Amino acid sequence: MKYTYGSSSKRLIAAFSLFFLLSGCYVLKQGNKQLALLSDRMSFEDAVSYGHVEAQEEVRLSNIGQIRAFASKRGLKTGRSYTAFIPMERKEISFLIYAAKPYEMKLKKWKFPIIGSVPYKGYFEKKDRDKLARRMEEDEYETYSTYSTAFSFLGFIPDPVYQSMLSRSHLSLAHLIFHELTHKTFWLPKDVPFNENMAEFIAERMTEQYAGHYGLSTEFVEYKKRRENRVKFGAWLRTFKADLEKIYDSGLGAEETEKQKQISIAKNSDAGHQLLGKGYGWIKKAKWTNPRILSSLVYLPKLEPFERSYACWHSKSKVVNGTFTAGKYLKAIKLIKGKEGLVRLSRLSEDCK
Repeated sequence: MKYTYGSSSKRLIAAFSLFFLLSGCYVLKQGNKQLALLSDRMSFEDAVSYGHVEAQEEVRLSNIGQIRAFASKRGLKTGRSYTAFIPMERKEISFLIYAAKPYEMKLKKWKFPIIGSVPYKGYFEKKDRDKLARRMEEDEYETYSTYSTAFSFLGFIPDPVYQSMLSRSHLSLAHLIFHELTHKTFWLPKDVPFNENMAEFIAERMTEQYAGHYGLSTEFVEYKKRRENRVKFGAWLRTFKADLEKIYDSGLGAEETEKQKQISIAKNSDAGHQLLGKGYGWIKKAKWTNPRILSSLVYLPKLEPFERSYACWHSKSKVVNGTFTAGKYLKAIKLIKGKEGLVRLSRLSEDCK
């Protein structure tokens, strides 16, 4: 039995129709593929009944209602997101490309209607992504090709549960859903780093409270360890980035700049492997380029501005002590004027400086 969203299906068609009118062939092609993918959605019950999920995946499906309820109670917009399932034969939902000039630490951006500028371009077919990568490299860009196992429709239509999401642990799945529902609740156009950092801040806070509420202390220890390793990884990448920026800004000739760049890559790769140890052996084998470093940093949050602004806002707000009220916090940020997210955070915490 196919799953329907009722009036949301009309919004889906309207949203993609608008994209088609405004963006031409790229969005038309990707929109058609997304529509085809969404046409396969089904209820959780049918996913189980027709044997689309294995035993452990069925357990994860059963966790989702609880995760959604927790998110809704704390103010995130859930709507009918994560109430339908899409079977997948691959773990990749979309194939992404990032690009930057060889001696500039700045990601190329692509503009799209409604969502604004983003530092990547996505495709549902790997061959289409790889074709663009070759074209960008011919135009003397460095590229980094990767993939996504989840993304948000930003509230225009309900987000489905893709099968690839069910390979995660209970808390990793909760974190992912809290992250994506934050995008659904609030998205600031043209400020992807802020949106991603904000979603990670919300997701980390909520996952900690979720684990405590449902007695998942053992799994939370593992979750916390993975998050701590991400913090170390992010600190290493920022040092790596700063080292390369120093070389690019040194005024050396092209040949010497390239030589120093390769020395830096070898040095920092070795340092990263030694710092992070077991589980990070891939660092020395990876092909490090400007877009790979920059794209990784987009999703490695710097949470200090969010911690400060939340603490200040919480101290002035009439909220229950110890309860992370994500929805009210996001509403407070949304009400502050300013194009840049960090400017809004600064204004939110002005009274506490």
